[in-house]
Amino acid sequence: MIGGIMHTFNRIMDQMVKGISIITRLLMIAMIVVVFSAAIGRTLNISFLWSNDLSLLLFAWFCFLAISLASYRQTHPLVDLLIERIPLWAKVPLKLVHFILIIGFLSIMLVYTIKYAFANRMTTITTLKISFLWVSTSGIVGLTLTTFFEVMHLIKYLIALFTRDNSVKQGA
Repeated sequence: MIGGIMHTFNRIMDQMVKGISIITRLLMIAMIVVVFSAAIGRTLNISFLWSNDLSLLLFAWFCFLAISLASYRQTHPLVDLLIERIPLWAKVPLKLVHFILIIGFLSIMLVYTIKYAFANRMTTITTLKISFLWVSTSGIVGLTLTTFFEVMHLIKYLIALFTRDNSVKQGA
């Protein structure tokens, strides 16, 4: 039963990640176009005042979504030096502490990002004539996704622990 639920859940997560991946690629392309256009404009003495603000907005969204992808794929930087040197019996509790610390840190960041976003919602990005909330929302969305993915990794790890999966015994 748990296997079927996890299989369905993994399929949904994979589709979500594909969508996020497409969005990050489009954001990267848009950033390149904006920055390149501004550079060409400067060469031709044409000023695109909005290009810096737009590239900042696109970059913020790109970074936070890319961080969530790194979390999902578990390709974020790890400190393996410590983990490789500890005995096998200590790896499981250390991994659990790792998850708890990461989820706690992300949760705190999310709370403060929401407070910051709403405190600055009336601030306007002058050249784009839009609320700074558009930039701040990137942090809210990215941190929410990253926290969600870390919680899902923790749940999968706990399920593997309780079903006595051999990869967990090896500290994977």
